[in-house]
Amino acid sequence: LLHIALSQTLDELKTEEELKAFENELIDRFGAAPPEAKELINSIRLRWIGSEIGFEKIVMKQERFIAYFITNQESPYFQSPKFQKVLGFLQTNPKAQMKERNNKLYLTFGGVKSVNEAIQLLKPILEE
Repeated sequence: LLHIALSQTLDELKTEEELKAFENELIDRFGAAPPEAKELINSIRLRWIGSEIGFEKIVMKQERFIAYFITNQESPYFQSPKFQKVLGFLQTNPKAQMKERNNKLYLTFGGVKSVNEAIQLLKPILEE
């Protein structure tokens, strides 16, 4: 029940400052956050980064990170500088692969053990 309430509160946060304030509030109230709470908080950061890159959905399971692009293949996104950065990232990162299944284009990495690791993998796409 607490997990659901935390998730709902986290979904309402829109900025890094709000997220940090929430994290500090949790620490003040409950003490040091367990690893699961840190993963939950970082999952919000990952969602924000993914959204900024142009991902519609992110899935992490069995040490595999999968990020789905916008479903509409006619979207101007695929001609945008954001998508060009993703393509450039793919050329320089051998761990990343772009695949398509059921008319859905996605980016995948193997061996991703944590949300924080996924964040670190994606950050270079956002950097100039």
